[in-house]
Amino acid sequence: MQRTEHQVPGAVPHGTGAARSRPWLGLAGATREAGATGVVVSVLGVLAGLVGIEHGIGEILQGDVPVETVVLESWPGVAAFQPLDGEPALSLLPTMQVAGWASVAVGTAVVLWSALYVRRPRGGLVLVGLSALLFLVGGGFGPPLLGTVLGLATLGVGRGRAPGRLTARLARHWRGALATAVVGYLALMPGTVLLQALAGVDDASLVAAITVAAFAALGLAIVSARAHDRLVASPPAGPARLWPRR
Repeated sequence: MQRTEHQVPGAVPHGTGAARSRPWLGLAGATREAGATGVVVSVLGVLAGLVGIEHGIGEILQGDVPVETVVLESWPGVAAFQPLDGEPALSLLPTMQVAGWASVAVGTAVVLWSALYVRRPRGGLVLVGLSALLFLVGGGFGPPLLGTVLGLATLGVGRGRAPGRLTARLARHWRGALATAVVGYLALMPGTVLLQALAGVDDASLVAAITVAAFAALGLAIVSARAHDRLVASPPAGPARLWPRR
């Protein structure tokens, strides 16, 4: 009896030529050039860059005042940002305004690189470098950490031994994990800011819980996306059913 392999939607059939190109977001499918890991890194990298820009805006609004200590607050004295402790950041630059404009510039670079170029060879390492620069100029602590994790997640994608059944089951949930991570980070920023501004909620334990949940979802999204890409690159000998049989 002839065995039929179940292909991942949008993937390259095993033993065939190059994959067809996809739009950069690629949520409808994953190819070897634009795999699931690339989608996760692109989407969450854009969010990291946007939050870095938001840090910079708060610093610009403080005017041309000197940075008295290495650690500063991007939004000091703003009630809506109190749940986030005024959004602390680190900057080696001399004034708040210079730090702010630098954060906006580097944050914009992170957004553009994540959206358009991170899937190029060594694109993840460039994202790590941009994230380190964002950290040093005043783009906060969370955005550079997120960008660094995402950049490192691109290393060795699709390599390793052929996945087993457990990996195949995990791989089918990468889209849901990504959506959960996006919701988690949006709940953190601007969610907690809006919650304080509109309802006066300032709960440190809530912020901590959302932060832990967001990073847990990030980890699951990366692990499941890498599993998906490894399965596409090295399909198992038997049928690997990523999607339920119709």
